[in-house]
Amino acid sequence: RKTGMTRVVRGEQLVFLTGHEEVMGGVQQAVEVDDKRAVLIRNKRHGQMELVAKKQLFFPTEDEEVVEVRERIKLADYEACIVRDKDGKDTFYFGRNEAQRSFFLPPHSELVTLLWSRGRRRECRDLEIKMLDLRPMYMSFEFNCRTADNVE
Repeated sequence: RKTGMTRVVRGEQLVFLTGHEEVMGGVQQAVEVDDKRAVLIRNKRHGQMELVAKKQLFFPTEDEEVVEVRERIKLADYEACIVRDKDGKDTFYFGRNEAQRSFFLPPHSELVTLLWSRGRRRECRDLEIKMLDLRPMYMSFEFNCRTADNVE
């Protein structure tokens, strides 16, 4: 509009633009928020981010924009993961704890990706791990041994 105000029209209907209006972003679908999905939104006025996890059909208002749709993270009893918040503080989530078994990633947080070595001699450092498997595992390992007379 000429005033700079944004207008959001919900539902199926005919929309007629006035003289100084234009369509911004086109037609968008509402986001279904349920047990498996939440929506991360940013308020355009003050920049605050919020995670909407309440079950609903979510329509953003004039002041909100959808940043992303987040899937619920589920951990098995033997899994763990690391979540880093905006201050750089790491929090460990364990699947064996009932309260931490299933969660949405909070705003301004990320799953920590660990870069590990792989291969028999551990030459390749390209194994990315986000979910840690805490079950005992056997690992093949190779090392060299020298005797007193310097024979390998």
